[in-house]
Amino acid sequence: MAEWVTNILSALIGAILALSVREFIEWLKRPNLKIDFEEKNNQKPFIINNISKEFNWEEGDKHLRIGVLNKGLSAALNCEAKLEISLSKTKTVESLIIPRWSRREPPIYVDNKDIYQPITINRMDTELLSIFHLLYSNKNTDNILRPSQNIVTGSYPQFSLQPNFTYKAKVTIFSSNAEPSTFSFTINWDGTVDGFDKAFRKD
Repeated sequence: MAEWVTNILSALIGAILALSVREFIEWLKRPNLKIDFEEKNNQKPFIINNISKEFNWEEGDKHLRIGVLNKGLSAALNCEAKLEISLSKTKTVESLIIPRWSRREPPIYVDNKDIYQPITINRMDTELLSIFHLLYSNKNTDNILRPSQNIVTGSYPQFSLQPNFTYKAKVTIFSSNAEPSTFSFTINWDGTVDGFDKAFRKD
């Protein structure tokens, strides 16, 4: 084989190897997104319970959030979420919702364009999604806590989940530099305030 041919082949093989090594290193450094219920104080799912008391009544709201952890070696860019809700019996998607990242609370961000902007999740960091909430109060003389008729989603347009129905929910996270990641869970609420804490089960 002519020397010039050998030189060209060697250069090509060297370039291919260098490119493959570079791509392999980038693959090792890629973001790696893991989704689960929020965990706090050894509780998972952790349920936020905001209570306010005024005069002789009490009212509050409970929240369920989902955590997205980036276990990779680089930041996950332009992260967006999708929430699909379906009735367990029919398996037909009843609603398709874009959940809001909890860091973009409406009191801070007023415009929907800002509230629903994608975010960056840094390596070994967790960002939270606002998923479901329930309002309740005891503005009655019997002092019994009464919930709203339905659990509602934490984003608009709101979707209502009725008591004593079984729903399936799937959260998918998309990023411009990471593979999509999904998390599925079942919702079955008994219609009570305390029942909200037990309504969510990981599939």
